[in-house]
Parts: sequence; C-alpha cells; structure tokens
Amino acid sequence: MRRRFTRKLQPLPAHSPVTCPSRWQTGSIRISSTQPRDAMPARVRPASLSGGIVISLSGTLDVRTIKGSNGPFQVGELTTSVGEFKVKDKVLEQFEPGAYTGTFLIDKIYPHSYVWYGKVTVEIRARLADAQLDNDEPFSETNQPASSAEPDPADEERTAGTAALARNHETPPTASQPAGESGELYLPDLFGTELADAMVAGEPVKLDPTVDRGVFRQQRDQLRAFGYAFQASTQTWLKT
Repeated sequence: MRRRFTRKLQPLPAHSPVTCPSRWQTGSIRISSTQPRDAMPARVRPASLSGGIVISLSGTLDVRTIKGSNGPFQVGELTTSVGEFKVKDKVLEQFEPGAYTGTFLIDKIYPHSYVWYGKVTVEIRARLADAQLDNDEPFSETNQPASSAEPDPADEERTAGTAALARNHETPPTASQPAGESGELYLPDLFGTELADAMVAGEPVKLDPTVDRGVFRQQRDQLRAFGYAFQASTQTWLKT
C-alpha cells in the first residue's frame, strides 16, 4: 500500500523586500547597490532631468583662465571625495578665477579626448546640472598645476556643430554681431527684450547658458560694461 506525502507551502511575507543588484561605473567614480531604491545613499538620487540620475557631491571647483585664439576663456577642475573631473560648462565663463566650495549636482560624467599641438589628452568631464556655492568671492587658487594650453570649448562646440550640419548636408550659418542700423549694439538683439529691459532698469539678470557660447561671452562683457557684477552663489548679475 502506497503512502501519499504532501508538503505544505509556506507563504511569503507580505512585505519582504525584493532587491535587484545594480552597478554604475564611469571614470574614477563607482557606485553599487543591492538595496531598495529608498535605501540608496542620499547623494545618489533619481532625477527628472532627461530621465537620468543626478549625483550630489561636495567639493571644490577651481576655475582658471586660459588665453586662447578667441581670447581668454574659463575652465574648471572639480575635486571631490570620489575623484577629480574637468568642467567646461558655459556658466564658468562668468566666474572669476579661483576656488569655490559647495555642493555640485552632476547629471553627466563622460570621457573626452582631444589632440592639441600633436599631443593626445584624455580627460574625465563632468556636466553640472546646478551648483550651490558657499562663497561669492573665490578663495586663493588651489595648488593644482594649470594647463599650459588646451582648446577653447567654443571651438569644440563649433566643430561638433559643423560636423552635424555636414551629415545633414546643410550649410552652416555665418556668424554675425548683434547690431543696429548704425552699427551700434542693440541690446534686445543680444539679450532679448525681457533681459534688455531688466538691464536698463538696473534689475538682477541671470543669463541663459543654453545659448551659443560666443553669444554668452558677449552678454557677459556687456553686463560688465553696464556696471553689473557677478554673484557666484546665486549665479546672478547684480547692478553695482
């Protein structure tokens, strides 16, 4: 006579966590987690920017001025606890040279290489989504050695734009200086009506970093000519 054995299944707990191991690694920064999203470290959090991830890091941004064929331009070295990154965002064109401490929100970290005077350079760049700085005036420059020479970011962007137009068989537009009929600068052409009116009224002005880098530099120079000074902590120009 056969005996029938049965096994009683135990139900799973109602709130047992389910974890999926994940790993993100770029350059010298590595973040791994096998915990639920709610338990992830505060400095790595989901963001709505392009559906990606924004990393919040405390550090020091060392802004330097380099003389190029188009005139002086600004670059930055961001030093954090997880690594050092090159920063070439347009917003740096407004900063005075020196060191700024604060919290930096990074939405992209990527390797970049370029050839300059026969030398190949590979660097890890960080793109800033925002920066919450502790100081308006820069501290003394850090001890990091300054680059003797490197290409102007404006030239890199211009080359990339020309290549994209060539792929689409389009003719690149010719650059022109915003000017009126008399050849004098017309503020609304450079800044737009809203910012131009704010400048005339002496109100605070915040520039749009999505415009062309050459236009961004012209706007910066005109603000200085109108007696404006840059406040780094708010990234706003104030009438002095």
